[in-house]
Formats: sequence, structure tokens, C-alpha cells
Amino acid sequence: ARAARQEEPGHRLRHLAHRRGPHGGAPRPVLHRVPPQHDHDARAGHHRGRPAHRAQRRKAKLFYQTQRVWSMYNTVGMCDFVGAPINAVSMTRLVEHIRAVTGWDVSLYELIRAGERADAMARIFNVREGFTPADDTLPSRLFDAIDGPLDGERVDPQELEEALAAYYTLQGWDPKTGMPTPARLMELDLEWAGEGARA
Repeated sequence: ARAARQEEPGHRLRHLAHRRGPHGGAPRPVLHRVPPQHDHDARAGHHRGRPAHRAQRRKAKLFYQTQRVWSMYNTVGMCDFVGAPINAVSMTRLVEHIRAVTGWDVSLYELIRAGERADAMARIFNVREGFTPADDTLPSRLFDAIDGPLDGERVDPQELEEALAAYYTLQGWDPKTGMPTPARLMELDLEWAGEGARA
């Protein structure tokens, strides 16, 4: 991690990301995984569309809320595609399945919390291994204007910085170290995991 930081951030990804983005379209900074279904966005509390190729502060909230759901899916071992994109298994049904399989009287809140704890522990691990907020970036070529159907579009570095700042705030991460704050660790009952990992 320390050696990788000496290179340009995202250097290795530079050769894997095409300027036209996935399938020749616009680059999708930070948030390209957000499912396009309006019903899913509405359930997450978002009733206005967000431009797919912009890294706006408001979109950080959409990404944060959607990531919480996906982290829950990952924690319980459910495929992302069965949940958010095609809604083959509703969250209510997922809770019923988890209860049936484990015998636990678990709630959706508890499952989402488990996903949040997993995300926080992954972040703690990354910080312990030397990652910093400077590593949360995109390949430099995505900041260049693209050609093709969306000629001239690019990821605005300032917008990305603002979106990341908003995302850090929502996650409860220290903007200087990237580490979950003591308050966030206490909230998730993870103070023990943060010991010795502070940057």
C-alpha cells in the first residue's frame, strides 16, 4: 500500500478505464453502480434523477444509502443482482428468509447494521494497511474530456472532491485520515476494531 501511494493515485486503474466509460457511454465516477430503477431510488428516498456522469454532493447520499443495502446483501451472502437491480427478492422477503434459515428473530434494521459494520471494518483494515483519503480517487484519464456521444463530458475533480467529502460525512469517516470516527465506531459497537489502527 505504501509503495502504491508513491505512484499516481489510481495509476494501475488508468490502463483499465476507457475514457468513454462502460460500453462507450459516459464515465460513471464513484456511483456508477447505483441501479437505475426509479422504484428502487424512490424507496431510498430519492425522487429526482441524478445525472449519471456527474459526481455531485447530492448523489453521495444516494450512493451511501444504496451501498448500505448492497453491504447488507454481501453480509448475508445474497447476490446484488437478485436484490436492487431486478427486485426478485424484496427486503421484506429477505428478512423472512434469514429468519427461516438461521432461526434468529432478526429485523431489516439489524441486517443493514451488520452491513454497515462490515463496511466500517473493511475501512479500518484499509487505513491500518496504509490507505488514506488520497487513495479515494479515480484514474486521471477520467478527468479528461471524452469524445463520442457525450463529447466534452468529464469528471469534474472539484465535484468529485465535494461528493467524497459528503460521502465521508455520511459514513462517519474522518476527512483527514479516512478512519471511522470514534463516534461512528461507538455507534456500531466497534471501538475494539479501531484500537491501534488510527492513522
